[in-house]
Amino acid sequence: MGKYVYQQLYEELRHQITAGVLPLGGRLPSEREWARRFGVSRETVRQAIDQLRRDGLVESRQGSGTYVVRATPLVRTTHNSAALLGVIMPDLRWSLYRQLMQGIARQARQHDLAVLALVHEERMDYFDDAIRIVIEQGVVAALIVLPRNLRRFDTTRLDQAHIPYVLLSRDDPAVVCDKVVIDNVGIGTTATRLLLDAGQCTPIFIGPLDYRTAWDRLRGYREALAAAGLPCLSDQVLDTSDGNEPMLQKATRLLEGLLAKGFAFDGVVAFNDEHAATTVQCLVRHGVAIPESVKVVGVDDLELAASCVVPLTTIRLDGVQAGERAVELVWGRLRNPNAKPVIEYVPATVVQRQSCPGVVTVSERILEGGPTGDLESELVTKRR
Repeated sequence: MGKYVYQQLYEELRHQITAGVLPLGGRLPSEREWARRFGVSRETVRQAIDQLRRDGLVESRQGSGTYVVRATPLVRTTHNSAALLGVIMPDLRWSLYRQLMQGIARQARQHDLAVLALVHEERMDYFDDAIRIVIEQGVVAALIVLPRNLRRFDTTRLDQAHIPYVLLSRDDPAVVCDKVVIDNVGIGTTATRLLLDAGQCTPIFIGPLDYRTAWDRLRGYREALAAAGLPCLSDQVLDTSDGNEPMLQKATRLLEGLLAKGFAFDGVVAFNDEHAATTVQCLVRHGVAIPESVKVVGVDDLELAASCVVPLTTIRLDGVQAGERAVELVWGRLRNPNAKPVIEYVPATVVQRQSCPGVVTVSERILEGGPTGDLESELVTKRR
């Protein structure tokens, strides 16, 4: 038996549960049956089932068998007697979400809070199920990263259950609550200003415009161009979204089309590091010198940013600090339910590498007087 086999089986069973193939409330086949069906040992099956049990997806009932009890993974941290803090997020694959969980868990321990964490994998049915679970489990408060393309967050169930909540990472401007979210407009503005400050005058934007996040970063890009008295032509916006074509493959095709058309650009504001790295690879392949002819800025500071053929200047988000602040906000809300809602922004720092110079910190912003109050932005530039 190898760990790789166990992980494969676990992933397959988990997929069958979350996809509804193994229905909620249904009894799983026996270990012997799973072993026969997948051609593995019973010990491998037992380890996979144990992981499903730790995820909260199944439970074993003595003398009866193992049953599916949840359609979304659940994780508890700290001891069971503590007050319970619910956390709902898309997944733990993206580094920012792992950082958020690290900060949340660390700060929750300071207040003797247990953590109930669930993932929705950007699916509305999983998200609805997660909201139901945190209510059923009696959490004292919830920290929530909304699904990517949720049009409107209906807070009715949480409000009726008198559960305070903090929005994390992604904002819904219509929701009045405490928030620690990414200032995507500010990030778009900052990335563009880095290029403009470096002397570029015709930067393009590349990203998937079926994401609200990308639209907000595009808005920041456009605002920075307008403030500099520069136009934003249709050729300067490359939309990599949707269709049957993989996103990064489409990014390459659009860039090559722009080069073939002869449209002259000297900078790229990329939606994220993956788009930025794809851009760099495409341009270098076509003989474009980076950063001499074209400068590129990404977002996220993933590992690939430093290892790219031309190391990427990128905007790093401090998820650990954001997670800690979210816990502090909800802790304050529990002690003072009538306080004005506060909005804070995930700290963002530009990491200087070869693709574009400059170091900028996007300041935190506080919303006074509710979500319709004025947001005053401040960019603090630090030169090393």
